[in-house]
Amino acid sequence: MIQDKVLLVGCGNMGVALLKGWVSYGINPSNICVIEPKGNDFVNSIDSFANIKIVDSLNKLKQDFQPNVIIFAIKPQIAREVLPLYSSLIKNNSVCLSIMAGLTIDKIKSCLSKEALVVRAMPNMAASIRSSITVMCSDNNINKTQRLSCQKLMESIGEVEWIDDEYNMDAVTAVSGSGPAYVFLFCESLIEAGVESGLTPELSKNLAISTLSGACNLLSLKESSPLSLRQSITSPGGTTAAALEVLMSGNGINKIIFKAVDAARQKSKAISEKGF
Repeated sequence: MIQDKVLLVGCGNMGVALLKGWVSYGINPSNICVIEPKGNDFVNSIDSFANIKIVDSLNKLKQDFQPNVIIFAIKPQIAREVLPLYSSLIKNNSVCLSIMAGLTIDKIKSCLSKEALVVRAMPNMAASIRSSITVMCSDNNINKTQRLSCQKLMESIGEVEWIDDEYNMDAVTAVSGSGPAYVFLFCESLIEAGVESGLTPELSKNLAISTLSGACNLLSLKESSPLSLRQSITSPGGTTAAALEVLMSGNGINKIIFKAVDAARQKSKAISEKGF
C-alpha cells in the first residue's frame, strides 16, 4: 500500500484517472489532496472520491498537509505561471512528479527551485481503464525510495517503464502519449470504409472495433511480433495481400506514421521552448 502523502495539482481527465487508480490501488484517501480550480464540481458523481480533500486554490491547503509527492497534471502552457506558486512546498524529502508533455526537468526546476527533485512521467489515455503504459525518467538526485514512490503511483494506472536519457521523452510522447489517437483515427477510417462498401454503420462499427480489439489482444500476448502476425494472416494472392499492397506502396501508411510521430515529437520539443 502507498503510504505517501500526495498532492495532485490539476484534475482533468488524467487527474481523475490517477485518482481512481490510487483509490483502487489502496492508497488512503486521507493522504490525498487535490487542488483544482473547479473545486468539487467535477467530483460529485464519483463516489470513490468522497474522502479526498479537494480545494480550488493553494491558499486553501491545510498548512499541516506536507506532501511527499507533488504531481503536476496541468497543461504545460500554464506551467510557468502555476509552478512557482508551489516552490514553498519543496522540502528535502518531497518529489515533484510531472505528467506535463514536453517540459524538461531543467525547465520544471527553473519554475520551482534548483534544489527540487523532479520525475517526469508520460502516461496515455488508457489510464482511464488502468491500461496505460507510462514511461518515466528522473534527475540524478532521486533516491531509490523516492523513485519507488513515484513508480507505485503510476503503476496504479498500468505498466511502467523507465528510461535513462530524458531526450527520448519527446519520442515517447509521440508514440505512446499521442498514440491512442492514431488508433482511433484508423478505427474511424475502417468504419467509414465499411459503410462505403455497403455495410450498415452499426455493423461496420462493431466489426472494426471488435477486429482491432482482437488484434491488440493477440499483440499483448507478446508471443509473436507484429511482423510475424501480419505475415501469418497474409496469404499470397489473397484479399489481405491486396489491401496491404495499397497500404504499403508509395507514400504508404508506414511513411505517413513516421511523419506523424516525428511531427508529434517536434511539437513536444517546441512546447518546452515556447514561453521560457
